[in-house]
Amino acid sequence: MLVVSDDRPDLRSTPDVEASDARTRGAPVTILRIYAVLLVLIPPTHIIEPLGAVGTPATVVALAALMLWAVGVLAPGTYLCRTVVPVRVVMGVLIVATFVSYAIAHVHYVPAVELLASDRALIQLFAWSGVALLAAEGLRDREELYRVLRVFVAAVAAMALIGVFQFRFGIDFAENVNRIPGLHQNADLVSIQDRAGFRRPAGTATHPIEFGCVIAMTLPLALHLARFDLARSAFRRWFTVAAILMGIPVAVSRSAVLAALVAAIVIFIGLVILIAGFFVTPPQGLVMIAVGLGLGSLAGLELSIREHFAAYRSHTLLLSAAVGVPVFGVLWAATRISPAICAAAGLLAFGGAAWLFASAFRRRSGGALYRLRS
Repeated sequence: MLVVSDDRPDLRSTPDVEASDARTRGAPVTILRIYAVLLVLIPPTHIIEPLGAVGTPATVVALAALMLWAVGVLAPGTYLCRTVVPVRVVMGVLIVATFVSYAIAHVHYVPAVELLASDRALIQLFAWSGVALLAAEGLRDREELYRVLRVFVAAVAAMALIGVFQFRFGIDFAENVNRIPGLHQNADLVSIQDRAGFRRPAGTATHPIEFGCVIAMTLPLALHLARFDLARSAFRRWFTVAAILMGIPVAVSRSAVLAALVAAIVIFIGLVILIAGFFVTPPQGLVMIAVGLGLGSLAGLELSIREHFAAYRSHTLLLSAAVGVPVFGVLWAATRISPAICAAAGLLAFGGAAWLFASAFRRRSGGALYRLRS
């Protein structure tokens, strides 16, 4: 047995540990928790007026997260805990692809409305990148991850309860957002709609379908915390699950109910196949892993296809990736072609699919290259 001794002085008395304790005041976990609350509970219709339509509080915090991540990379210290190359590569590829699309869109005349929308999309992309990178490289351990998930699930549970009050009593707590100093209402927020005589609550979202889908997608996280986050009492763990379960039917939306049911079934089947794939020898094991990953992303891909070809919202990059990534995976796993050639083939398939999907969306939307929101 090899024993490595540590002759360093007691770490509890060193300035580094004091700095590490001070780190918690502006730690990534704190930034991400604030972002989760603002993202869920502040409607995107409310902005910081001088910043324009992109200036939602959540976006501002996300851009701050990107800045803190960049400082942590460039400056020596312990702010970031690790370097996660895959996340950097994925976000880098997404940013490059978006910039290429942005550049192609500006080859010809672009209406002012679409120009502003594309600028907002770039800013939001950087904001998402900041959250992804700070979460991947800034969270120290599972406990910090749980702290972020607790706040996010609690915020969604609060959103669900707001929807319950809107549905049952017609009381709209979302209107209280107007009382927050510094926020300006950039668009009308209709939190309670009507469908066949039933109130359709939107909670703090912009539409009842969005409300229902958000809380349905959060249900698996709430169930995970209720089962495994034993640091909290059973009441606190299962109360959020109960609140989210109450919110799903009051959305009066098929999307919410189907999202919860289909997501549970598909994810369960996908996980079973995915886990089994690790215990089966190649190539059958690789096929099972690919099938498991495919099932895990099937529901979201189906919605993206319908929205794209209905010209409701463009998903060119996502659908193109759904073509390019399998091409790379199949070539890499089933042939002896070098990884560089496999990657080139995947990029070629991605580019060709992007051109076809963009052309299809342009035809169906009456000339628009993309649309972020209907």
